[in-house]
Amino acid sequence: MKKHSLGVFVLLAAIAVVVSMSAAAAAASNAAVTVTEVTVSPERVEAGEPVTITAAVENTGNTTENVTIAFRVNAAVAESVNVTVAGNETKRVECVVAEEEAGTYTVTVDNKSASFTVTALPTPPGEEQFRVGPTVVLRPVVDVIEKGKDGIVELYMDNPALNDVVLHLEARVMVPAGLHIYSEQYAWTTAAGIAYAPAFDIPPGTARTISIHVKADEM
Repeated sequence: MKKHSLGVFVLLAAIAVVVSMSAAAAAASNAAVTVTEVTVSPERVEAGEPVTITAAVENTGNTTENVTIAFRVNAAVAESVNVTVAGNETKRVECVVAEEEAGTYTVTVDNKSASFTVTALPTPPGEEQFRVGPTVVLRPVVDVIEKGKDGIVELYMDNPALNDVVLHLEARVMVPAGLHIYSEQYAWTTAAGIAYAPAFDIPPGTARTISIHVKADEM
């Protein structure tokens, strides 16, 4: 009789363990938070412009869950966002990115993905033809002004022969108080303030130097 009672006790204990494990499995299944959709807007941008990535996060369980959503761009984590999702609720989580290099980028959030394309910035008219950068410098020739003598600076402009476009230049020179400037080559003279030089055209393979005389006001 004692052996029979012991067997019943062991059987009941085994049933209790099975019931306990089943309850735990059911609780775990209720905490089902997944990403159901990923979208990007806009899908095509110029370099440096923002793209908004939106992920739909769904909780099919019955309890509120706190989860971390990792937004990946070309497999690298761009941002991680913490979100609280109630039971049987869907929330949308956003991440904003901006890429500087042209190309197609793949966005991945959990097991969902999307993509966007970045195009290069348009080149201003004319600049696409400059194969070699032109040179424009203001350099001193006589940098000490003595009584009865002028100081002299040169405006030097050079457009390399490898270029296919004419260099158009409009120069401005800031003239401090107590000084005035003039040019013997052009009708260009001004006292203190901003001196606007005439417009110059420098064809490819040519250079131009303009001498600017600087005089001090007589006391």
